[in-house]
Amino acid sequence: RRAVLAGLLLQPALILVDHGHFQYNCASLGLALLGVSGVLSGRLVGASVWFTLSLHFKQMSIYYAPAFLCHMLGVIFANERTGRARALRVGVLGMTE
Repeated sequence: RRAVLAGLLLQPALILVDHGHFQYNCASLGLALLGVSGVLSGRLVGASVWFTLSLHFKQMSIYYAPAFLCHMLGVIFANERTGRARALRVGVLGMTE
């Protein structure tokens, strides 16, 4: 997984075009990928923080938000016993941003 992530983030074409136009999309994409990584590893609060930082860094990340939100809600509500507590924690974090 780390090799794939490193290959995606260190792609020469992305770095040249990104920094050549001074857009710095790599940073936003990296923060969004950290959020996805957090969701996949079960660290939803940390994933929310990383994805929120991605949104604050560059609003272009809003394009990923529906997929991120649907996947997170699916993970949260998959377990009926702890789903409400986890949803509350993530919701409180979202309201404080």
